[in-house]
Amino acid sequence: MSSKLVLKPLWSNGSRTYAISFENTSAEDRRKVERLADEAGYLRDNETWTPPKAARNVYEFFRIMGEAGFGMTYDNADCGSFDLQRLHLSDDARRALGLVEDFELYHLSGWAPVQAEGTLDGHYFYFRAVNPSFNK
Repeated sequence: MSSKLVLKPLWSNGSRTYAISFENTSAEDRRKVERLADEAGYLRDNETWTPPKAARNVYEFFRIMGEAGFGMTYDNADCGSFDLQRLHLSDDARRALGLVEDFELYHLSGWAPVQAEGTLDGHYFYFRAVNPSFNK
């Protein structure tokens, strides 16, 4: 598998896009990848692609890319600590977080439960959301 699509995640208030680059990809293969992305519903603006709203289309695109022999990788090299732009926040919540001094969020993941860790005023914190229905 020599052709590779490199996706670098970009975020803006919880909305994900990707900066796209190609490695070892011929012009013909690039057109094929772009056609597959269009068919999956990606919105392409030059080298920035926004995935479709339907997650199944994203997974289907990944599956088809693999079957067509294209490699895919994520470029997370310079992501550093967790970027609050990954969170969808109201304007008020974003302003309030901006006023908090010495706040870093290192990790946020999960659906059930959501878990986070970071520091606030130099103190480490760990957060885990609990679903009250599980405590019955």
